[in-house]
Amino acid sequence: MNDYTIGLALYDFLPVIFTGVAVFFITRLVAMAAPDHKLMAAIGSVLVVAAGLLKAIWKLEMAAAGQDVVWMANALFPLMAPGFTLLATAVWSAMRRLHGKSTPNTLWIGPLAAIVLTYAIAAVRFWGQSVERGWFMPIMTLASLTNIWLTALLMIEAGRRGKWGVSLLFVVNLGMVFALQAIAQIEPKPIALHWFEQTLTTFGAATFALASYLLLKMVREGAGAAQLQPAAAIGQ
Repeated sequence: MNDYTIGLALYDFLPVIFTGVAVFFITRLVAMAAPDHKLMAAIGSVLVVAAGLLKAIWKLEMAAAGQDVVWMANALFPLMAPGFTLLATAVWSAMRRLHGKSTPNTLWIGPLAAIVLTYAIAAVRFWGQSVERGWFMPIMTLASLTNIWLTALLMIEAGRRGKWGVSLLFVVNLGMVFALQAIAQIEPKPIALHWFEQTLTTFGAATFALASYLLLKMVREGAGAAQLQPAAAIGQ
């Protein structure tokens, strides 16, 4: 492989870094609003970052040594699906708590049941029905739906606070998800299209990280204002 391909492989680490930053801020938000579900958010975040990191390492291995480590190549969605499921559920809990609504103590049951059911369907399709890569579609569907759910929750919260610019950043990230799914269907891909695809991925992850930081900042400022309000009322 030439240096140009190695450069493309290294470029793939950028969206992983931006995604890691984004989910860090999201986990902090959950820890602030729903501390009893911060473990769920943290586990989901680790799985999402691990998915991207393994894929980036696989690309680098292919570019530098020509080694196709199959399990690394296939780990993206199997890690991303449970990761986004857990993270989105934790964020859903946090959003409800921010608006004075309760969430069940058995919150873990829902996402775990969805994950188990999805993997059971994947196993039946792959081993029971001998469908080639039969595991892929159910797992990719769960990853996509929960990613959309997570982004929608964050986008709506920013909108509720009147920060439409931040909400738009989340919309941009969501738009990149759909655009990348369309590009993924194109085969074969010329090298220029790979660069374009990677640039869209990086841009989407960067907007996601920025929007997540701004939303966390808003929530912190809102919490600070709420704490100061009683003191101000007493002074009056």
